[in-house]
Amino acid sequence: MAIVEAPQLALEPKALQLNEKKSDDDYTHLAAVSQHRPVTSSLRAATHRVYSIAGVLSFFRGLAPVICGIVLYALIAGSLLPVLNKVFMVTPPNPLTPNVPTTTRARIASELSETIANLLLGTILTAHTHILMTLPTLRVWYRRLPPFIKTLRSVGPCLLVGNIASLVTFQLPYHLLTKAGVYSQVAYLGPKAIGNALLLRRLVFVTVWLAAQVARLELVVPAGVATTHAQMSLLPADEDTIVPVRTYGSNSEEKSSGYMPRGILSPPQAAIGIRRAWKIYYAGQERQRILLVYAKLVAVEVAMTTAFWLLLGNEVWPKFWHPER
Repeated sequence: MAIVEAPQLALEPKALQLNEKKSDDDYTHLAAVSQHRPVTSSLRAATHRVYSIAGVLSFFRGLAPVICGIVLYALIAGSLLPVLNKVFMVTPPNPLTPNVPTTTRARIASELSETIANLLLGTILTAHTHILMTLPTLRVWYRRLPPFIKTLRSVGPCLLVGNIASLVTFQLPYHLLTKAGVYSQVAYLGPKAIGNALLLRRLVFVTVWLAAQVARLELVVPAGVATTHAQMSLLPADEDTIVPVRTYGSNSEEKSSGYMPRGILSPPQAAIGIRRAWKIYYAGQERQRILLVYAKLVAVEVAMTTAFWLLLGNEVWPKFWHPER
């Protein structure tokens, strides 16, 4: 909602005020005040908007495509993995030695199978976004699937870039720290480090964590925003959205970067690619609002993780940024 909402210009009702004569029949109108009032300006307002659609059941909208997508994802990725293991000549793991580290070729095969599965399920992901952003309808979710080829051309590159961004942000730090020996019990910066080694170990973790957060804001978030914009550009013009959203123009670059009301007079929809979707995020005025909502969600995530940390211990924290690892 925060990504695709188009802040509308709201006019305050003209207030009435008695003039100096104090006459009941003589009023002067105050000037109307205009301001932007996005629904997603706060988590409370956004949650209230979702709740107002159909009550508590609104928070379970889109559950069917999610369940179907998870099942298909497991089937596709599981079917592709043995084939890719043969292509990359990956040795099957020995059940008698489960603690042997995974090889680089095995990681590549695994990530490639997951990426292909993600691209093939782009239509289901797009339909899920459409369900979340539109008013309830009697149509079954699989009847709302967009054309596969059109979705692959528009949303596929965004999903691919998003997957690469996630690997760089979350997997690369863990891989580099593993190579540095911070998880080895006998390494200088390992879990048993003391004195200067312990101080250096914690400094390394804090540095890696900060770098990961910068990469998260500069890579993962824009990639997710671009994906959502590309998905919403495939939304049919007759769909009513739960919040005012931008209308993507047919051919004009200028039309796609501005806000226009949906309806009969709106320009025809056109699927946009990753270049235009990425440009909308960096050229739009809503980037600050999106980052603010993202910061609030991160604060909620940290609070929930801390609560579970009291019950489950250090296992709930990501390995690449917890100082005690």
